[in-house]
Amino acid sequence: MASLTSRVLLLAAIFGCGALALRPATSLERALDTALSPLRLLSELARPVGLLQARTARAAERRVQALLGDEQAERRELGGEQLRFVLPDDEGLLRGRDFVLGEVVGRAPRDVDRLQVRLLGVDRPAQAGVAPGQPVVVRNHYVGRVHRLTADGVLVDLVTRSDGLVGAALEDGAGSARLVVGGVLPRRRRDEPRLLAVRNPERRPKHPVLEAGAVRVADAISGSPLSALAEGFLLGQLTVVEQRRDERAYGVLSPIDFASGIFQLAVVVPSRSTDGDRRPAPPDPLEDTRWVQARALSSGDPLGTREGVVLDIGSLRGIRPGAAVVAGAHLVGRVGRVGLFSAAAHLLGDPGLALPVVARVEGRGEPLILGWLVSVGRSGARAVQFHWERGWPAVEVAAGDRPVRARLYTGAGAAGVPPWLVIGETLLPRSTGPQRIDVELAVDPRQLAHLRVRLAELRPEGGREGTP
Repeated sequence: MASLTSRVLLLAAIFGCGALALRPATSLERALDTALSPLRLLSELARPVGLLQARTARAAERRVQALLGDEQAERRELGGEQLRFVLPDDEGLLRGRDFVLGEVVGRAPRDVDRLQVRLLGVDRPAQAGVAPGQPVVVRNHYVGRVHRLTADGVLVDLVTRSDGLVGAALEDGAGSARLVVGGVLPRRRRDEPRLLAVRNPERRPKHPVLEAGAVRVADAISGSPLSALAEGFLLGQLTVVEQRRDERAYGVLSPIDFASGIFQLAVVVPSRSTDGDRRPAPPDPLEDTRWVQARALSSGDPLGTREGVVLDIGSLRGIRPGAAVVAGAHLVGRVGRVGLFSAAAHLLGDPGLALPVVARVEGRGEPLILGWLVSVGRSGARAVQFHWERGWPAVEVAAGDRPVRARLYTGAGAAGVPPWLVIGETLLPRSTGPQRIDVELAVDPRQLAHLRVRLAELRPEGGREGTP
């Protein structure tokens, strides 16, 4: 009888664990984590220190430290380059304007066309002259306007919003024509470029048909006192979408990837100086105080289908899901589930791990924003394969282009993951559309025993972590 009761209890426990695995009960998980924490702490104190003293772990960590000096210099240079390419290089657009640089940290809930932006080198946005309605640009291109201020930044409404309309002017071979640009046109195929919608194009008596040409902001029609700040910034090239007899439908092709390619931007404010150019030194997030040391307690998972590590710190130390896990200047993963005293980190080889990525391409001056890459899984002892949805920008691809070597870094837009962290090296195919790329890592994250984890910070109001 006792044997039968034991079997019944065992089966009930197995089914209960299976049910919790399929549909976790958060409160129960917290209770179990708290109840078992003394045993976990005791086992940590009593366990062998072989992992921390293992030859492979020591060798991997020595390699991380050996690379750190050169990689820090490269990261700072890349950060300066990327921010430099955010500011206009057209002298006419610099005149009479200042620029407050910002970093995208996410998108507003249920609104992918509203960006959450942290301003750099600014304690309070209002003190820097930032106000709702001011234009937001990337290099010489207009991308939207400030919706409202937050604690340490702004919410930005992109021109891709249905209500993100802006007055514009086309310069083609027949002269100038006014039009309104805002929102996006529906795509018939997924591989078609995203076009900004053109509304109410001006009908010129002698030249009713508009030809291809540059479209620039001419926003006097809005009546806003801030419209002059946006005057002259590019929206893109006019494109004929459809033609029926004498009627044409138009769109504007922008080189900006609004869906996943805006990592840094600049808010245009009235000039307070003579040079019309504000360039704060980008802070190095690896050197601030928002990091905590962590140790690896175990690696992998019982089934061996995921790639991760259990860390010896949890929510009591300020750790939150999504936080970056680093070794030296290298990103090795992101925090997943967090308990009171421990956390599970997903390493780069864990399928489904997503990151915003920027590349420093061999022979190319300007950093290339790749958008969000998603890990497919490990493809070698020290290599991970990523899915690259966007592919190489179509405007730069020519027949016979060969892959180019590039070093990958984190971009902006993932909460808890600072930009400029080293990911690895790859050969980027110069092909449009979805690609799979193999990224060689400088060190195998599974071999590391000592790591650092990014501490949580208060998020500005009304935002969430970016997603691909």
